[in-house]
Amino acid sequence: MLGMPGDLVLFLSERDADPERLDTLTRQLRTRLLGTDVVDVRLASELAAPAGSRGVDLATAGALVITLAEALPSLGQAVQVIRMWLSQGQGEGREVRIELDGDVLELSHATEQQQDDLVQIFIQKHSPN
Repeated sequence: MLGMPGDLVLFLSERDADPERLDTLTRQLRTRLLGTDVVDVRLASELAAPAGSRGVDLATAGALVITLAEALPSLGQAVQVIRMWLSQGQGEGREVRIELDGDVLELSHATEQQQDDLVQIFIQKHSPN
């Protein structure tokens, strides 16, 4: 398992992307996510890699582990940034899988309205209230 309970785990992919392209996309999304109210965003490859290893780990390429702030807005902000990243890759075959405490949210093949509905349900389920 990647991350700790309460961490948001993302798995990104893009059709025909080689590991280096996927690593670049993952790092770009990480930078965007760090601009939100999340506590931290780590590359899963860095969490899983032995000290001193180099190159892209195929098993964790495209994976991010996000530590959310206690406040609910950090989840909503993170999901909004992820949706923007996904929409900017239309035609590229981008896909994203979001996991939080055993729940999975996949937005890749949903319409914008379906995404709105799915995100609202996901956030409500993980609301502390």
